[in-house]
Amino acid sequence: MNNSRGQSLATTLVMLTVVMMVTTMITRVMLNRYTMTTRTTSSMRGKFLSQSAQHQTYACLEGSMFGQTTCNIDDPQFAAIKGCLPKTVGGKDVTVTFSGTPPLCKMTITVADK
Repeated sequence: MNNSRGQSLATTLVMLTVVMMVTTMITRVMLNRYTMTTRTTSSMRGKFLSQSAQHQTYACLEGSMFGQTTCNIDDPQFAAIKGCLPKTVGGKDVTVTFSGTPPLCKMTITVADK
């Protein structure tokens, strides 16, 4: 009789361990899925905000001589363009910088968290 009680206890412990392992695996899978969804959503939002700032910047530069004579946005002839550049997009700060020499001007757009 003692042998069967010991065997029952051992079987119960093994089954409990297996159930705990399965539960842990399911929890990890669900947490990984949630984390991946959050990262994907955040990445997509960042790309959208960056593209929005880029389109606003191109709209400001359209029709101007910027990039043909100089890549310096601080030049007095481009004061109106500098005022037109986006400062925020979707509640995030935007920094637009220009570098290079014409006709190879380089535009860098940074969308940062507040």
